[in-house]
Amino acid sequence: MKDVHKSALWALICIPITLFAGYFSYAMAHGSFTFLIIFLAPGGLFISLMEGVLDSSWSLITVGILGQYLGYFAIIHGIRKLASWFRFRARKEEPAN
Repeated sequence: MKDVHKSALWALICIPITLFAGYFSYAMAHGSFTFLIIFLAPGGLFISLMEGVLDSSWSLITVGILGQYLGYFAIIHGIRKLASWFRFRARKEEPAN
């Protein structure tokens, strides 16, 4: 449970990333969307799935930020679990001298 809590806290980094990437891609450089699509992929997936269902732009923004958070949470939690598994395997396979 402690791993989930830490991953959930680390996933909050998605909010400034989303706001910065959205501002940068729409206001500053219109050709930079191809670079920023990596950072906005989880939210973009949720928005594309809900685009026909939700009518308001505010609801799409809310779904996008929620999708970003859930996507970043899944990625961060998966990487943390994978790293701990590799650490456990490396500790287990140390040769005894």
